[in-house]
Amino acid sequence: MPPGTAGEQKPPGKSSAGGPLAGLSKTGLGVVLPERALHLPAMESLAAPARLLPRTRPASADAVRRALLTAFWGSHGAPEDYAEQQLLNQLRSHKPAVPMPCILFTDPNKDPDDVVAFTLAKPLQVFRLVKMAHAVATLGERDVRARRAGVARGVFDRLDLQEVRVTVGLDYAIKPEHAKDHAKFLDQGEALHVKLKPEAASEDSVAALRESLTQAAAPVTLVVIAGMTDPCALVTAEPGLVKQKVGRVVIMGGVRPDKDEDGYVQPDDRAYNNTTDFAAACRFYRRVQELGIPLRIVTREAAYRAAVPRTFYEDMAQSGHVVGQYLKDVQKHALNTLWDGIDQGRIAKLDKHWFFNTFIAREIGQGDAAAWAARNHTFDAIWEQVVRLNLYDPMTLLAAVPASAQMLFRPKAVQDAGRGLVEVIGADEVHCPSDARQLMSGLVKMALANTPGTR
Repeated sequence: MPPGTAGEQKPPGKSSAGGPLAGLSKTGLGVVLPERALHLPAMESLAAPARLLPRTRPASADAVRRALLTAFWGSHGAPEDYAEQQLLNQLRSHKPAVPMPCILFTDPNKDPDDVVAFTLAKPLQVFRLVKMAHAVATLGERDVRARRAGVARGVFDRLDLQEVRVTVGLDYAIKPEHAKDHAKFLDQGEALHVKLKPEAASEDSVAALRESLTQAAAPVTLVVIAGMTDPCALVTAEPGLVKQKVGRVVIMGGVRPDKDEDGYVQPDDRAYNNTTDFAAACRFYRRVQELGIPLRIVTREAAYRAAVPRTFYEDMAQSGHVVGQYLKDVQKHALNTLWDGIDQGRIAKLDKHWFFNTFIAREIGQGDAAAWAARNHTFDAIWEQVVRLNLYDPMTLLAAVPASAQMLFRPKAVQDAGRGLVEVIGADEVHCPSDARQLMSGLVKMALANTPGTR
């Protein structure tokens, strides 16, 4: 998802084309070591202090924090502060009678947040809130989509979610101006990629989705965090089955403020996932409403509201888990690439002032952007200052799960149930941004600490 432009004022529900490096705002969180970490030596053994304390004196407060986290992960598992643990307990208390079957439409390894969403799915499944049934990988030509599917397969396997079915998405018309962007496949993904079994690599996605829907024991939620070629094809081919089996559709996207001539909500033509295959998005939004299936749209502004700092990714890497290391490497590399482009004047409309206001300032307008931009920064020094990175897809997954949605969001109905309920979650509908940040932090720590055989 490429960067958007700075300074635009958008109507509610609007989203500009972009990615985790575009238009990011709001504050992040720090990680607080739980009180029990302070008592770890007495609880474990006389050797524990040697594990807890660094051998050499760290050079900065941030280095102290990283050293303590390293010792803590190694000796005690996932670092969860009190607020995170309380939120995890609250989430776990909402366990339904039957886990919600979930089908993901995803484009992993273009940016990090699809894989963050996969990681959140692990503890959500452990809590029996969801059953991750199927993931369909899209974006790019067939070989690129197959490689994305291989990354999804590798991540799910390393998270001990081997039962998730992974399918390569359908062909779609790629506009020439989008070809390079849709083909983007990060080198870091090769560490997680596994070769799909021949039957998985060649199966038709609609046929595979038909099987997954038919086998579902409860109403399925379709979570769309990528282009809409495949969900559109499914609802076109199997409207009756979709109406019977699908309980809700949740999309990372956006809606136009005006409805179409028949009174249906329309997709925003600036939201990246909508524009990937815009004709499919238009048909999918419309058909879901015609079938009377509740539709929930999460906008980019919701992610801005609960943005996280670079420590979110660094803490995942400190776990020693290969998925955590991948996520930190991808996010840092992506931001480094963006900075280099801005520093060298290769990205139109984006400058160092925008970078400061987007990633460094704790609030838009805080701090002296001009003075900061005038300094000669190394990227490593810049990375240490980053306080805002957006988690679009993880927020969408949390909005799809009834328990977490109830805790974090107050969706706004833009169309009533008479024509098919449509809800939007924008910045104002994020009920408690700090809870969203802390819950995501606690969930990823739990996922990466409790997955066996991956360190």
